[in-house]
Amino acid sequence: MSDEVDFYFPSDANTPLPAVVIVGGYPGRMNTLELIIKTARRIADAGMIGVAYANDEPVAGLQRALEKVRAREGVDADRIAFWATSGNVPLALSALHGIRCAALLYGFMLDVPETNFGFVDPKTRFEDVPRDVPLFLVRAGRDHFDGLNASIDRFVAQSLANNLPITLVNLPEAQHGSEAADSAVLRFLQLHLSAVSPEIPRLRAG
Repeated sequence: MSDEVDFYFPSDANTPLPAVVIVGGYPGRMNTLELIIKTARRIADAGMIGVAYANDEPVAGLQRALEKVRAREGVDADRIAFWATSGNVPLALSALHGIRCAALLYGFMLDVPETNFGFVDPKTRFEDVPRDVPLFLVRAGRDHFDGLNASIDRFVAQSLANNLPITLVNLPEAQHGSEAADSAVLRFLQLHLSAVSPEIPRLRAG
């Protein structure tokens, strides 16, 4: 199962293209889930390669998947991004080195005990998060998971205090799993996965 990596190419793909890996923070065949397939296809429709994979062990599984993505013909190995949701977010945060950008949707961050929810948390600290990887955060205002939004809020506060390149979309009436921000996520990925990396405006104190 750990060798399963599915690629969704745009229909008009004819040059090396950026790839967006849908991160799996739980063991299992996430690549077969309808929602994951739908997301990968939306990524492909937006002109990027959607990648879904299965894993027996999430931390090692993500690294194996990344190796396959970088080696795949048609993929620009220097333009790889993450799309992660919910309990899949801590794993994505732990593996950002060498990644162009990441979209983290209604996710547990770095300070919610994984034992409460069963996801994998490689014990990454905020200090371990790269300072030059643009992050797109989606917050669902009516999220029902205890501690999730508080975790996002703390991460945002730390990110701003340390001048990290983050974008936050807060959806006041949205529930956990809302797709309301997906179009904005795709635009963010298109921007940061363009052939020329954009200059990211930084917040300045004072």
